[in-house]
Amino acid sequence: MLGDPEFQRLIEAELSRNGHQPSPRFEVVQFQARDARPPAWAFNGYVKLGAINALIGVGGAGKGTFVSWLLARWSRGELPGEFHEQPIKPARGR
Repeated sequence: MLGDPEFQRLIEAELSRNGHQPSPRFEVVQFQARDARPPAWAFNGYVKLGAINALIGVGGAGKGTFVSWLLARWSRGELPGEFHEQPIKPARGR
């Protein structure tokens, strides 16, 4: 139904009638395997660079301790991933 051109025309007409502009369009393109690239990992298989990562658990499970452990290892370049043997400097609060 959403891909039906007549349905889209009706929605756009209704939006225009109420003073709203139709939302911008996007283009769907076919996937090309040659354009694919493997993900970059800050910690191989666990923390993906350029993505939202979540750490979920009940209170007292050790989430904060685990994040502290990750930051300490990244600051020394000890974790396998993009920062291996490349120590990083953690950001400091103001």
